[in-house]
Amino acid sequence: MNFHAKVYQIGDKYGIETLKKQASNRIERIVNEGEVTTKYARDLVDAITVVYTTTSPGDRGLRDIVVQNAHEDLDELMPQNPFK
Repeated sequence: MNFHAKVYQIGDKYGIETLKKQASNRIERIVNEGEVTTKYARDLVDAITVVYTTTSPGDRGLRDIVVQNAHEDLDELMPQNPFK
């Protein structure tokens, strides 16, 4: 997930919309299909950090995906150490 967030950032930096879309689709697939485990929680926390530190506030592409997923899985994520 972290890799795809960084790919999205590269697409944003160089104005490559298709790269951003591809990375966004990959992350969306991962968060929609991912089982909530400690590793998944750690990956999500890392991805959220990358997304919020490397994209502009007006770019909601990945921000909406990771926040929506964290909100939907909050009850399962909260007991996981990386998410606390």
